[in-house]
Amino acid sequence: MSKVPDRFKELENVQVYASDDQVVITGIPDEDDESHNCDVMGCSSVSHVLYRFAVLPPWQKVIR
Repeated sequence: MSKVPDRFKELENVQVYASDDQVVITGIPDEDDESHNCDVMGCSSVSHVLYRFAVLPPWQKVIR
């Protein structure tokens, strides 16, 4: 079992999918999450999309 870094929490019952241009995390949203919108997030009939992130090519990444 790995140690979870401070200020982070381990999520249960989630799946992570990665492609060349995006990372998608699916699971079950919190019951009180009024901001979750299946139409906007692209949920399917069997899973909810919790987060969707674009993966930028190295030449488009911004260093802060």
